[in-house]
Amino acid sequence: MMIEAANLSKRLAGVLKRMEHAANHEGTFTEEDLQSELSSFMQQNEVIGFYINRPYTDIEPIIHEIESSNIHRVGPADGTEKDTQFAIAVHVRVFPRRVTSLWVAVACLVRKKP
Repeated sequence: MMIEAANLSKRLAGVLKRMEHAANHEGTFTEEDLQSELSSFMQQNEVIGFYINRPYTDIEPIIHEIESSNIHRVGPADGTEKDTQFAIAVHVRVFPRRVTSLWVAVACLVRKKP
C-alpha cells in the first residue's frame, strides 16, 4: 500500500498544478476532472482529503491548518493503522513582485475491506 500512497502523492502534485492553471484562467479543472484523476485510487480505498491554496508568507499558518483538520485521526478506530496511508503534495508558483502561490494537498487512503 505504501506504493499507492507514493503514487497518489505524485498524482496530487499534477492535480495541484492543473488547479493552479485553472485558477489563473490558463486552463480548466472541474470536480469531474478531480474524480477522474483519483478514480483508480478510489476503487480499492476510501480517499479522504483536502487542498489548501494560500499566498505563501509563513509556513506556520499552513501547518496549523493541516494539523487542525485532524486528518491524522482518520482511519479505522480498531487500531488497524496498517490499512491507512497518507499522501501529500505541494505546488508552488512564483509571480512577479515576490508573490508566491502555495498549493498543498493532503489525503488519507484507507483500504476498503473485502
